[in-house]
Amino acid sequence: LIIKRNNNKIECYNNKLNKVDNKLNNVDNNLNSVDNNLNNVDNKLNKVDTKLNSIDNKLNKVDNIDVNTIDTKYKINVRKNSIVIKNSENTFDEIIHLKKLKQYQVVADRIFLISNNKLHIINFY
Repeated sequence: LIIKRNNNKIECYNNKLNKVDNKLNNVDNNLNSVDNNLNNVDNKLNKVDTKLNSIDNKLNKVDNIDVNTIDTKYKINVRKNSIVIKNSENTFDEIIHLKKLKQYQVVADRIFLISNNKLHIINFY
Protein backbone atom coordinates (compact mmCIF):
# COMPACT_ATOMS: atom_id res chain seq x y z
CA LEU A 1 0.00 0.00 0.00
CA ILE A 2 2.77 2.46 0.81
CA ILE A 3 4.40 1.83 -2.55
CA LYS A 4 1.06 2.32 -4.30
CA ARG A 5 0.39 5.62 -2.58
CA ASN A 6 3.85 6.93 -3.43
CA ASN A 7 3.41 5.82 -7.00
CA ASN A 8 0.08 7.67 -7.20
CA LYS A 9 1.70 10.80 -5.77
CA ILE A 10 4.51 10.57 -8.33
CA GLU A 11 1.95 10.24 -11.13
CA CYS A 12 0.01 13.18 -9.78
CA TYR A 13 3.18 15.31 -9.63
CA ASN A 14 4.14 14.16 -13.11
CA ASN A 15 0.71 15.23 -14.46
CA LYS A 16 1.01 18.63 -12.77
CA LEU A 17 4.52 19.10 -14.20
CA ASN A 18 3.21 18.20 -17.66
CA LYS A 19 0.44 20.78 -17.30
CA VAL A 20 2.98 23.43 -16.25
CA ASP A 21 5.21 22.44 -19.16
CA ASN A 22 2.27 22.75 -21.59
CA LYS A 23 1.38 26.16 -20.20
CA LEU A 24 5.00 27.30 -20.60
CA ASN A 25 4.97 26.06 -24.18
CA ASN A 26 1.78 28.02 -24.80
CA VAL A 27 3.38 31.16 -23.34
CA ASP A 28 6.45 30.57 -25.51
CA ASN A 29 4.27 30.16 -28.62
CA ASN A 30 2.36 33.32 -27.74
CA LEU A 31 5.62 35.24 -27.33
CA ASN A 32 6.82 33.95 -30.71
CA SER A 33 3.55 35.11 -32.24
CA VAL A 34 3.98 38.57 -30.69
CA ASP A 35 7.58 38.64 -31.96
CA ASN A 36 6.41 37.76 -35.48
CA ASN A 37 3.73 40.44 -35.32
CA LEU A 38 6.30 43.01 -34.21
CA ASN A 39 8.58 41.96 -37.07
CA ASN A 40 5.68 42.41 -39.50
CA VAL A 41 5.02 45.88 -38.11
CA ASP A 42 8.74 46.68 -38.36
CA ASN A 43 8.81 45.51 -42.00
CA LYS A 44 5.75 47.63 -42.81
CA LEU A 45 7.34 50.66 -41.15
CA ASN A 46 10.51 50.07 -43.17
CA LYS A 47 8.43 50.02 -46.36
CA VAL A 48 6.74 53.29 -45.36
CA ASP A 49 10.16 54.75 -44.56
CA THR A 50 11.45 53.68 -47.98
CA LYS A 51 8.44 55.27 -49.70
CA LEU A 52 8.89 58.48 -47.73
CA ASN A 53 12.58 58.54 -48.71
CA SER A 54 11.59 58.04 -52.34
CA ILE A 55 9.12 60.95 -52.15
CA ASP A 56 11.76 63.06 -50.41
CA ASN A 57 14.29 62.25 -53.16
CA LYS A 58 11.76 63.21 -55.83
CA LEU A 59 11.02 66.49 -54.05
CA ASN A 60 14.75 67.19 -53.82
CA LYS A 61 15.05 66.63 -57.57
CA VAL A 62 12.24 69.14 -58.13
CA ASP A 63 14.02 71.62 -55.84
CA ASN A 64 17.19 71.24 -57.92
CA ILE A 65 15.56 72.09 -61.27
CA ASP A 66 16.59 75.45 -62.71
CA VAL A 67 13.78 77.55 -64.13
CA ASN A 68 14.35 79.21 -67.48
CA THR A 69 11.61 81.59 -68.61
CA ILE A 70 11.59 82.74 -72.23
CA ASP A 71 9.22 85.47 -73.39
CA THR A 72 8.91 85.30 -77.16
CA LYS A 73 6.89 86.35 -80.12
CA TYR A 74 8.11 83.18 -81.77
CA LYS A 75 6.04 80.68 -83.65
CA ILE A 76 6.14 77.33 -81.94
CA ASN A 77 5.37 74.12 -83.77
CA VAL A 78 5.08 70.87 -81.91
CA ARG A 79 6.14 68.12 -84.29
CA LYS A 80 6.45 64.38 -83.92
CA ASN A 81 10.01 64.34 -82.58
CA SER A 82 10.73 67.96 -81.71
CA ILE A 83 9.42 71.35 -80.73
CA VAL A 84 10.58 73.94 -83.26
CA ILE A 85 10.70 77.53 -82.05
CA LYS A 86 10.93 80.05 -84.90
CA ASN A 87 11.60 83.74 -84.46
CA SER A 88 9.65 86.44 -86.29
CA GLU A 89 11.89 86.15 -89.36
CA ASN A 90 11.03 82.43 -89.56
CA THR A 91 14.66 81.38 -89.15
CA PHE A 92 15.16 78.42 -86.87
CA ASP A 93 15.98 79.73 -83.45
CA GLU A 94 15.89 76.59 -81.32
CA ILE A 95 14.94 72.98 -81.84
CA ILE A 96 14.18 70.99 -78.72
CA HIS A 97 14.10 67.25 -79.32
CA LEU A 98 11.27 65.47 -77.53
CA LYS A 99 13.39 62.36 -76.98
CA LYS A 100 15.48 64.39 -74.54
CA LEU A 101 12.41 65.73 -72.77
CA LYS A 102 11.04 64.11 -69.69
CA GLN A 103 7.82 66.08 -69.89
CA TYR A 104 6.21 68.93 -71.74
CA GLN A 105 2.80 70.54 -71.58
CA VAL A 106 1.22 73.19 -73.78
CA VAL A 107 -1.11 75.41 -71.75
CA ALA A 108 -2.87 78.32 -73.46
CA ASP A 109 -0.01 80.55 -74.67
CA ARG A 110 2.79 78.79 -72.81
CA ILE A 111 4.84 75.64 -73.15
CA PHE A 112 6.19 74.09 -69.97
CA LEU A 113 8.91 71.57 -70.56
CA ILE A 114 11.66 69.84 -68.66
CA SER A 115 14.94 69.28 -70.47
CA ASN A 116 18.40 68.65 -69.03
CA ASN A 117 17.13 69.06 -65.47
CA LYS A 118 15.83 72.52 -66.30
CA LEU A 119 12.23 73.70 -66.38
CA HIS A 120 11.62 75.88 -69.43
CA ILE A 121 8.57 78.13 -69.45
CA ILE A 122 8.12 79.54 -72.94
CA ASN A 123 5.55 82.32 -73.26
CA PHE A 124 4.42 83.15 -76.79
CA TYR A 125 1.77 85.28 -78.44
